[in-house]
Amino acid sequence: MAYVFALICIGIAAYAGRTLLNATRSRSWPSVEGVVTRSSIVKRGGQRSTSGFSPFLELSYRYEVEGRQLEGSRVDFGDLGKEKRPQELERRYPVGTRVTVFYDPAAHGMSTLTRGVPRELFGLLAIGGLFALLSVSLVVGIFLSLIRPPRGSTPPAGIPRATRHQTSKAA
Repeated sequence: MAYVFALICIGIAAYAGRTLLNATRSRSWPSVEGVVTRSSIVKRGGQRSTSGFSPFLELSYRYEVEGRQLEGSRVDFGDLGKEKRPQELERRYPVGTRVTVFYDPAAHGMSTLTRGVPRELFGLLAIGGLFALLSVSLVVGIFLSLIRPPRGSTPPAGIPRATRHQTSKAA
């Protein structure tokens, strides 16, 4: 079970690290004008409200790079605002609104409306990193306990203790 937990935590930490890398890289991305094509709040399953559903913003926008029409949906890296403040974002980005779209010059389909790293992402990274570190420590501890005998234990019957090889003087 500890191995599964460790793998999940490492996967989450890797995803968060990649998100942080892309968010950092986005600071230097070029921009084009785009237009919001969808902006609506939907209910998603969750534990945040008494009804069991929480509001979530479904947002998409269209933009053009080098004559190619593209569509994006990312507000910021981590898309934390879509769950945390959907009403605010829906008012800010109604359908038809012209927006500045920042896109990856190496992969034009990767885009965002907000450059850089959102503050909320640092908290998630810290928590994810802590859990990943704890789970790896747990797995290493379990592994070491399997390959090392406990201190002061005696080997099972029939297995001699390790002794120093001594040479005897020939008489």
